[in-house]
Amino acid sequence: MPLALRLVFTLLLLTGISMLAVWLRDHPGLLRLDWLGYRVETPMAIATPLALITLLFFGLLLYGLVHLSYFPLRLRLRKQETRFHHSLDQLTYAMTSLAVGDDASALRYARQAEKYLGQHPLLELVHAHVALRGSDNAGARHQLQKLMHYPTTRMLAASALSRAAQRDERLEEAVRLGLTAYELQPNHLPNLQHLFVLYVEMQDWQAALLLLERARRRGSLSKQKVMHYEAILYWQEAESLRRTGHDTGHALLIRQAFNSEAGFVPAAHAYATHLAATGHRRRAIMALRKAWRQNPHPMLADLFLNLQADMSAVKRHKAVELLTQTQPQHLESHVLRARTAIQLKEWSQARHHLGRAHEQASQARLFRMLAEIEQQEGQEANALHAMEQASNAPRDPQWVCDGCGSMHAQWQFICHHCQSADSIQWRTPQTAIIESERLAVPYGLHAAH
Repeated sequence: MPLALRLVFTLLLLTGISMLAVWLRDHPGLLRLDWLGYRVETPMAIATPLALITLLFFGLLLYGLVHLSYFPLRLRLRKQETRFHHSLDQLTYAMTSLAVGDDASALRYARQAEKYLGQHPLLELVHAHVALRGSDNAGARHQLQKLMHYPTTRMLAASALSRAAQRDERLEEAVRLGLTAYELQPNHLPNLQHLFVLYVEMQDWQAALLLLERARRRGSLSKQKVMHYEAILYWQEAESLRRTGHDTGHALLIRQAFNSEAGFVPAAHAYATHLAATGHRRRAIMALRKAWRQNPHPMLADLFLNLQADMSAVKRHKAVELLTQTQPQHLESHVLRARTAIQLKEWSQARHHLGRAHEQASQARLFRMLAEIEQQEGQEANALHAMEQASNAPRDPQWVCDGCGSMHAQWQFICHHCQSADSIQWRTPQTAIIESERLAVPYGLHAAH
């Protein structure tokens, strides 16, 4: 009870007692009690305080007896609380040991905590982690199935079991468990992504589309992310039709993929290639311009130059300027402009764009292009020096998995090395980046800045 409220209550009590005392003074009287021939008479001014004191005495006596009767229970609860806190300490030690990789200590602490906690889900989780770390798949699966019975760990267990079933290529079971995990926590992004991957692997395109629609309505995914996944979905379905020879369906789906995300390079390249092959060259060029606006990429640059192959160097240069004007400061725009400048033998302009590109990244291809310029100008020594720098420079960008760092010849939805989904990005492989700090500004590019 707050202090102010206690003061008010005390004040009211004292006021009431004072008023009673005043009333008894103004209205004196006798209290007469006849019992078994005995008569007791006492003034009300004395009887009332005695009655209050007697009532207070018996109230305190009753409170003491009740408090004393609960003493064994409180003692037992205090002992249980002490053991419970000790068990929590043991569980904390188990989780800490698990975090540092000491599995033996983790199991020992877990067994000590189990003496009081019993079959607690956290203890089952410790056993499951130890089994997984020791490659005991059967033991881990058994522990995860136990965790499925606890509401607090059901989502985690369903997700882990689904991924295990996916690794064992039991896709139907993986989908069932993945759907369970997703329904328990629909806004958990890893659950959504995992279920989407499973639908794609099973080629259940309709279910994947419905999943994306549900995520969009719930706000689990942004509109941009939904469009990205739709582009991947259409692209994967198009590839499955291409492998079976359904060219018409393939063409329709790569168009849908491009419309969903023009910056999705595999779809943009395939769509523009299809348009060019079917005699729609102008539409192909427009598609490449739209894709370049969102995501400049060497694959798009190569295709664009191939579509301009029958033009003169001057017209090709103008077309490139029109293409790159939407992303004039992008590294790939500078590289593409440097390529066309070399074809026009505009060496100073080529050096300028190579210098601007080198400000953003040091890559072997930039030095190779510089060596070509030096060689064309008859500077053989400088050309050899540029080629030497190219051999020490970071490697050119490639399709690299962000999960495991493995390199791929082309974009794939699933990395075949680590099985991560949508992790392959166009970037410089990390294994070669360590050389970049040892490289000076390449010879011949100082005047380009």
